Amino acid sequence: MNKEAIGKSHAKVIFLGEHSAVYQKPAIVFPLPQIEAQVTIKPIHSNESEIESKYFNGPLSELPTSMTGISQLIERLNELLNPKHIKFSIQIISEIPLGRGMGSSAATSAALTRAYFAYFEKSLDKQELDNLINVEESITHGNPSGIDAKTVISDQPILFENGHFTPISFNTTGFIIIADTGISSNTKIAVDEVHNRLNYHPELVKQEINQLGNLTEQVKLTLNNNDIKKTGQLMNDAQMILSNLGVSSFKLDHLISVAKANDALGAKLTGSGMGGCIIALCGTLEKAQLIKKQLLNNGAKSAWIQSLNELTSEAKNDNF
Repeated sequence: MNKEAIGKSHAKVIFLGEHSAVYQKPAIVFPLPQIEAQVTIKPIHSNESEIESKYFNGPLSELPTSMTGISQLIERLNELLNPKHIKFSIQIISEIPLGRGMGSSAATSAALTRAYFAYFEKSLDKQELDNLINVEESITHGNPSGIDAKTVISDQPILFENGHFTPISFNTTGFIIIADTGISSNTKIAVDEVHNRLNYHPELVKQEINQLGNLTEQVKLTLNNNDIKKTGQLMNDAQMILSNLGVSSFKLDHLISVAKANDALGAKLTGSGMGGCIIALCGTLEKAQLIKKQLLNNGAKSAWIQSLNELTSEAKNDNF
């Protein structure tokens, strides 16, 4: 057993396919390896294990109901690895904001699971890791799609289609900028909004959902052809549809306008919408840094830059 163990994971964003993926259309999801969650486990001389995090500090028995998913995951991990009930401290440090569609809870669960297995010097395969992440995700999100759990442990983009996950590669340079509105999004409310619109205007909304799926198919090609200008145009088209579906917001629209005013090739919300984050696309790091600066100057709570070139490694035979 190690004296100290560290587990890491990272954020994710949906590049294209929000909401239409609910209706069996494809979605492209990017990992964000630079935006990390890290869990450190250390021995402790105490009658009870403790947790230290941004949202709670204290004994595990006093975890708030908002962390029930983490509590249940820890219980499962102790059943698997800690039958002697050894006490330790768990430190969670995450750069991923909660409720922004960036996979915060899944990333924390992945990092926690990896830290546990490292602490007890046990091997961990991807399938078991995925299963354990979903212990927490099923409590926190009810009926998760699995997108977050898969992408926060992947080092390459993922195509989600008809309930299946496929690692994909493409030949793309350029950069995306991710900017946080500072406002939490609620996936259930946003999904219900689209569903209600589908009930009231079935033909129109079906057409828009189908078009989102078509845009995602086109983006697969433009990314592979390194046509970032066309990719940006398709992002703008997707944002128009998402706005028509009622899942954009004043703050999202504002940050999208700021990005485009500073020469972003395209910009759109990412995730369920009604809050959360936007993503913008540009061709050079210099331009990305300018857009990031302007977004922060115009109300974004946080912003990050991700090189697309870093995500262009060839697809591996991951067992999704």
